[in-house]
Amino acid sequence: MTIFQEQLKQSHFILFATSLLFFATGCSNQTEQSSPSPKAAPVKPLGPPPEGQSEPEVSPEPKTSMTHSISVETEYYKGGPQQGSPPDGKLTAGTEVKLVESAGSYSLIETAEGEQAYISSDALNKIAGR
Repeated sequence: MTIFQEQLKQSHFILFATSLLFFATGCSNQTEQSSPSPKAAPVKPLGPPPEGQSEPEVSPEPKTSMTHSISVETEYYKGGPQQGSPPDGKLTAGTEVKLVESAGSYSLIETAEGEQAYISSDALNKIAGR
């Protein structure tokens, strides 16, 4: 073996050992150790309101207004408008939905329960005034 081959073999070993040591010590932990994570302050419960004041009223979240209704019973697909897989279910005629995005022959809709799915765009009727 020539001197050059011996030096090359040694440098490969050193590079391998250094890489192994680098990953074994967790190189990404160094930044985590230098900046400790903040701790959340303890939450104190609120007492009763001061004398002469009443409890604040909490208004419910506004419901998403439905923009369309389903004209005929139609199949829906949650993962995308793929025709090659069976539908995930059916929506009955008259169901009100919100149009999220129209994409040609299929549209992404959201139900009153917050579920999103793709249906045939032909099955949508715009609700007047919405």
